[in-house]
Amino acid sequence: MARFCVCSGCWRERKGWRKAALCKACLGAQNRILVPCPRCETPFWPWAKGDHARKFCSRACAYPNAGKPKAAKRSVLTEAERKARAKERSRCYYQAHRAHAMSTKNKYRLRQRQDPVYRAMERACTTRWGKKHPDRLRHIRQRTRMTRRARKRGRFVEVVDRRKVYAQASGICGICHHSIRFEEDWHVDHIVPLARGGEHSYVNTQPAHARCNVMKGDTPAPLGPSYVPAMRVHGAQDRGRQSR
Repeated sequence: MARFCVCSGCWRERKGWRKAALCKACLGAQNRILVPCPRCETPFWPWAKGDHARKFCSRACAYPNAGKPKAAKRSVLTEAERKARAKERSRCYYQAHRAHAMSTKNKYRLRQRQDPVYRAMERACTTRWGKKHPDRLRHIRQRTRMTRRARKRGRFVEVVDRRKVYAQASGICGICHHSIRFEEDWHVDHIVPLARGGEHSYVNTQPAHARCNVMKGDTPAPLGPSYVPAMRVHGAQDRGRQSR
């Protein structure tokens, strides 16, 4: 009576007495289909354990990170570091999408200004900012006042930046033709005054000393040749007082 055993290579029944033996198909190396290992490219026989094919040639290829130290955990940021990183991301986004951010912010403010609590909070924030930056607040109020005056008279109005006006004139006063330091208190003078129908634009503006602009008043032109020496004397006196 013939005895059947299972082949340890292909798990097929065969005639024989040894349980761990291979059949004739699995015994010959020429009949085996060798497959390259996807990790080390070593040819191996994937059917060595029966119907379940192996993906890798050995355990070292199957688990390459076994025995290696685990990667260090991600560093935990503090609350201050998270706030600083979020503030930097917001600043970068605002610079890249300035127009969209400004329109969104203005729409939000218009909706929230109907709430008296929000209006009180906004006034308090504006007051704190004004105490911290008095010079910038004075320039903003001056620009707003000029824009309102020009609009009331129905003249052309555009946003005039002090830095651009200063750069266009190379820091020279348009009245006395002396240099102006940007840090000092100087005015944005209208060549044709707003009271005489001038427009609020870059074409009609020039930098001027505060004393020059006050003495000019609402005249559309400088006061004359005698006006320049007087301004030079005043400028020299001011510089002498500052040096002391």
